Amino acid sequence: MDTSLDVDNSTTAFNGVRTEGQAFYRIIGPMLEEADSTCDSLMRSIYGLGSASLPSRTEGKYYCRALACIPDAFGISSAELGVLEGTNGYCVGTSLITPAGNVGPLANDVSQQAGLSKTVSQIKDAMRAGNFGNAQSIYNSDSYLTGLAQGNGLSGSTFSKFSDYFGSDDFNAQYITKGFNEPNAAAKGDMVEKTVQDAIPVQAIWSLIAGTDAENWEQAAALYIGAESGDSPYGRANLRSRNFGTNGETGEATTNENIVAAFDDGPSAANRDTIIKNLKITYTQATLRYAFFIDRALTAADQNTTGAFEYRAEGDAFYRIIAPFVEEVDAGCNAFLSAVLSVDAGENFPSPE
Repeated sequence: MDTSLDVDNSTTAFNGVRTEGQAFYRIIGPMLEEADSTCDSLMRSIYGLGSASLPSRTEGKYYCRALACIPDAFGISSAELGVLEGTNGYCVGTSLITPAGNVGPLANDVSQQAGLSKTVSQIKDAMRAGNFGNAQSIYNSDSYLTGLAQGNGLSGSTFSKFSDYFGSDDFNAQYITKGFNEPNAAAKGDMVEKTVQDAIPVQAIWSLIAGTDAENWEQAAALYIGAESGDSPYGRANLRSRNFGTNGETGEATTNENIVAAFDDGPSAANRDTIIKNLKITYTQATLRYAFFIDRALTAADQNTTGAFEYRAEGDAFYRIIAPFVEEVDAGCNAFLSAVLSVDAGENFPSPE
């Protein structure tokens, strides 16, 4: 219901959801009235039992208000209840929950940051279905995502490093445009998907943790973990850790364990360094993986340069996330990797010698 109202602020968008919720709530309503009549009154108004009008959301989102009173009334612990899929970071006072550890309780509303992963999920679904125009429309309709891609509101020494390296603040927006214009469908998907899921939120994370503002750090944590963790940098870290055998004690990526712990501990120079280092690890793993795939494609019996180009596009999208750091410490290495991974070179590859 909350999400339906967030879309168009109308009751018609969620009448079916309200009816379904009402049917479920009737099963527990009398018991909740007995345990907490105020909570029951709220739920009855949300689900239209005795009143067709909706309560104001100025006092909070319906889901968050229900979460705050129903479990307590029934003596249900957070461990017993679990976390509803897609709601990480949705309510102030809750925590960002992951198998690698938790961040919180949150003192601020980070639903916009956590929700970015939902847009990413929609874009990826559209791209993989070949609906590229729809994917671009979804991207363009999310002003928060496109604003971050353009560099709006981003600052700090790391962002300046990237802006100087690429020559403008909107380097991610430019790369998205290049991706959507790429004629090779597989390369197009790789360039767009890795930029919206990885490059854009990671750049925002580095900017948000440049200082010690606690709200900014919570927002950065929500961007990293996401409401849909499989479509966030957290999800990428798990994929690469499985490729490289770097899972931690929780079974999640060691990088995720380290980053989540640093975010939960809060703003400090040491935690900032931990987050940056572990992000570098993830995207170094990603870069190396696709350099290997290019090697394998080029040394195949049929010299598969088209396949190598598609791997190049994916590697390029990942390498951009760490390239300025590499350039800073080893310009020769950066020049070589740029030559290997740059999509601008098409299917022409440097000699492996």
